[in-house]
Amino acid sequence: MADREGKDLPPSLPHEEELTFRYSREERLSMAPPRDGSRIDSRPFWRNTSLMILLLDVVVIVIMALIYHFFLAPRDWEVIASGYVWRLEAVSYQGRILGSVKVRRDDERVVPVQVLGYAGFQKEELSSSGEPLFSGIAGEGEGPWVFTFSLPLPESDSQSPTIYVLLQVGQETFLLSREPRRID
Repeated sequence: MADREGKDLPPSLPHEEELTFRYSREERLSMAPPRDGSRIDSRPFWRNTSLMILLLDVVVIVIMALIYHFFLAPRDWEVIASGYVWRLEAVSYQGRILGSVKVRRDDERVVPVQVLGYAGFQKEELSSSGEPLFSGIAGEGEGPWVFTFSLPLPESDSQSPTIYVLLQVGQETFLLSREPRRID
C-alpha cells in the first residue's frame, strides 16, 4: 500500500482489530442515576439568570413609573407660586359646578397677596380683563385660605366638563384645571 507521495506504508500489525461500537439504550439507562424530578422541576425560572435579571428590570421600571405617576408627576390642579400652594377642588352637584381654591403657605416668610380668580370651561375664553369670579387676600391671619365659586353646568355636555381657573396673584398669573367629581 502506498501513500500520496508514493512511499510504501508499513504493514498493519497483526494484533490490531477493527473497532466495533455497540449501543444498547436499555443498558445505558440502567447505569443512569435515578431521576427524582426535583432538579428539573424545582425553580426552573431562577436557574436561568437572564430571565431573572429581565424580570427584576421590568419590576424596577414598573415601580419607578408608579412612583412618578402617583407622587412626582405635576398636577394640573395644584401649583406652587408666590410662596403658596394653590389647589383647585371642584364638584358637580344639581346642575352646578361648585369650586374652591385652597391656599396654604409653602414658606413662612411670605407676604399677603391679592388674589383675583376667573373660572370657565374654555381656557381660551379666560382673561383677566373682565370681572373676577372671586377675589380676596391670601396670607393674612391663620391659613389655609379658601376662595369659593359656583358656575352653572353647561347643558350640552352629558359629562362634567373640565373647569379652568385663571388666578392672578400679585403680578403673576397661572392656570389651574380639573375635571369636577360628580355628587348626585
